[in-house]
Formats: sequence, structure tokens, C-alpha cells
Amino acid sequence: MSTELEKSARRAIDALAERDGVPAEQIRMLIRGAIQAAQKDPSPLSELLWRTMTEDGNLPSPEQLIAWAADTVMQEEDIKPVV
Repeated sequence: MSTELEKSARRAIDALAERDGVPAEQIRMLIRGAIQAAQKDPSPLSELLWRTMTEDGNLPSPEQLIAWAADTVMQEEDIKPVV
């Protein structure tokens, strides 16, 4: 996964935090909570998705999740990243 996409995701979280007047860490905490809740889905497809989302098989950071989602959409739509 592109570290440039992760950097873009970090900037997006920071911009969202500034826009909403909240700490960026609060947004990251909310995304981590959503990741943990979604990870509880016991389906084999969900399990495979979580294992392959990161190179080490651990749950992704908020930035990794956003970068993975962006990369997946760009591949499906053949879109070039704007970083």
C-alpha cells in the first residue's frame, strides 16, 4: 500500500478535525472503534479482508484503512491518485 496514500489520509483526518473543531486523535479514536466493531464479523470473507488489508495481518490504523479503501476504489475505477 502506498505510504503517499497514508500521508494523504493523515492530512484528511487532520483537515476534518480542523473543520469540525475537534482533536485529530478523537477522529482516529472513533475510526479505531469502528474498525474494532467491524472486525467482529465472523464471516470468512470478512476475516480474509482484515488479514489482507495490512502487510502484517494486524488490524489497520485509521490511515491504513482510508488508504486501503482509496487504493481499492482507484484500482476498480482505474483512477490515478492525487496526493
